[in-house]
Amino acid sequence: MLKIMTLNLNYLVDKHGAWPERRGLIARTIEQNGPDIIAFQAVRAMGGGLTQIEELSRLVSGYPYRVFIAAVEHGDGTADGSAFLSRVPSSSVDSLRLSLPDDPDDPTPRVLLHGVFVLQQGILDLLNCHFSWISPQAVRSVSEVLPYVGGINGPVMLVGDMNSTPETEAMKKLAQAGFIDVWSELHPGDTGFTFEADNPSIRIDYAWINPLLQPLLKGIEQVGELSPHPPRLSDHLGLVVTLELAA
Repeated sequence: MLKIMTLNLNYLVDKHGAWPERRGLIARTIEQNGPDIIAFQAVRAMGGGLTQIEELSRLVSGYPYRVFIAAVEHGDGTADGSAFLSRVPSSSVDSLRLSLPDDPDDPTPRVLLHGVFVLQQGILDLLNCHFSWISPQAVRSVSEVLPYVGGINGPVMLVGDMNSTPETEAMKKLAQAGFIDVWSELHPGDTGFTFEADNPSIRIDYAWINPLLQPLLKGIEQVGELSPHPPRLSDHLGLVVTLELAA
């Protein structure tokens, strides 16, 4: 079985616990769930080659493949972006810089990561998404991602913090393009709220698959403790998807 995890790291924000505490909790969660590939959003690079992913990789064994791609670099040498941490090799990791409108309500630069992972049965294209919470900007990003994904043949999965609830136009565009919302498919009637982690009231974290993966879909579960007190993994709960594939 192949397990794919997604989690927004919330950078170094300490509302849900200081990063050193959260880092240890995330590492234990990875060990408990045993994902083969992890897609992280809202990742901070601290400078000098050190990223949150690099720190996590030192706490968990068996994840030799890691990549961080910045969406924005700051004047102090830090950067923000998204990342993969994996025990499955990738033949490539590409990126698509998502555009911003003129005078955006959300000025945060964002990037889509596209990992091509080599499995025993072939290739899995995994897209790590982080969209805006401003609806028109999220729709704009989905409109840019869909033509990009349209050029991919074979099994495709999109995961990440999409900052949109299921009834929004952005998520409807993914469904209209033929992608399947894994949570709704396997947990119909379950709200699956993922945000905010101390008292989740909306679902904005997703795994979407194309029809080629539907027969291989075995499960999706949330990860993260619903604890009344920090530390918690992040401001988001994570997801782990299980596919009937061999890593």
